[in-house]
Amino acid sequence: MPKLTLDLQKKVLELSISHSSYAIARILAQEHNLKISPQAIRKFLQSARRERAETTRAIVQEQIARTVPRDLELLERLRETLAAKVFEGGEPDPERWYKAVRELRQTIEARLEVSGAKEEVLPVKLYDFDASGYPDPES
Repeated sequence: MPKLTLDLQKKVLELSISHSSYAIARILAQEHNLKISPQAIRKFLQSARRERAETTRAIVQEQIARTVPRDLELLERLRETLAAKVFEGGEPDPERWYKAVRELRQTIEARLEVSGAKEEVLPVKLYDFDASGYPDPES
């Protein structure tokens, strides 16, 4: 495959949104008098997409890594607040508690996974807060 200038690389990437590699090869031949096989176009696009994906992943991981500690602290505070709300006065609503904690946990796990910081996550204990003075939701 002939070396593509930056302008032609950009054009190939733009064309790839709506054209097949065969169509792109024809367009380059007609408009720029370049003979490039569809297979070469496909290889270029795969390489460019892989490179862009790695760059994007690194940027996203860096951004999320900065916010993960704050997110984990927020999760803990929200869990404590939810526990107090669920069990204060009246009839406790453990279903609301379970659902809220599950959603918070899924959000944090997703952020950890994208950041590359997720390893084996231990199950969250829903009652590992100071529950003295609150009714037992199991009774």
